[in-house]
Formats: sequence, C-alpha cells, structure tokens
Amino acid sequence: MELIIHFISSLILGGVLYPFFGLSAFIVIIGGFIVDVDHYLLYIYQFRSLEVKKALVYFREYFDKHYKGKSPFFIFHSIEFLLLLVLVSFYSEYVFLLTLGIILHYSLDFLYEMKLAGHLIKNWSLIMWLREQIIKNVK
Repeated sequence: MELIIHFISSLILGGVLYPFFGLSAFIVIIGGFIVDVDHYLLYIYQFRSLEVKKALVYFREYFDKHYKGKSPFFIFHSIEFLLLLVLVSFYSEYVFLLTLGIILHYSLDFLYEMKLAGHLIKNWSLIMWLREQIIKNVK
C-alpha cells in the first residue's frame, strides 16, 4: 500500500480523535505511518544499502508485481507486536493511540493484500514465519 494512503488515513483518524485526546491524538500517525520502517530495515539487511528511494521502489515492485508467493517477515507487522502493544495500552494513553494507528495500518494492508493477491502476502506472525523457515530448512 502506498505510504501516502497510510499517512492520510492516520491524519484523518488523528483528527477524529482530537476532541477526545487533544494534540496527543496525532500519535496515531506514528502508528499508522512510521510502522512501515520495518520494510526499510529489511531492505537494509537484504541489500546492505541505506538508499530510501531505492527501498521504496523495491517494495512497490516487490508487492505489486513480484512477490510470487514469497513470505517476508516484517517485525512491526506482526500479531505478536500488536499483542504487546495492546497489553501496554492498558497502562499508557500514548501507547493506546499508537496502537490505534497500527490497527488502522494493519487493516489497510490487509484490504490491500486481499485485493491484490486474494490472500495475505506478508507473514503476520513471527511464530508462523519461524515455523515456515524450519520446515523449509528440513526439506
């Protein structure tokens, strides 16, 4: 999904939450937009390159045209990460707002992947991803 869609959606959610949380409501932008930094971290790891523009092009091409059933893992796009944030959300309003942004982000990614491929492209669970890696290595 295009970053601008995540940004605008998060900005809108922040605006909706503003009457209830004040300026803190815009923390949802961090959760809804910046969470994609895990894509960049994977790009750095795979290609040993810090070029942001090339990383953006790579992931646009990768997910839109060339994913071919490959299942990358993005740490900030996992159920385990979300569960951790939900637990901490009970103790921190800021983490609660961050979590709302991430849930919005996940929802948009989910809809995008289903529309694009008819199924989820990313691995949404660290446990399941590790299981797949073990099975691949055993074969």
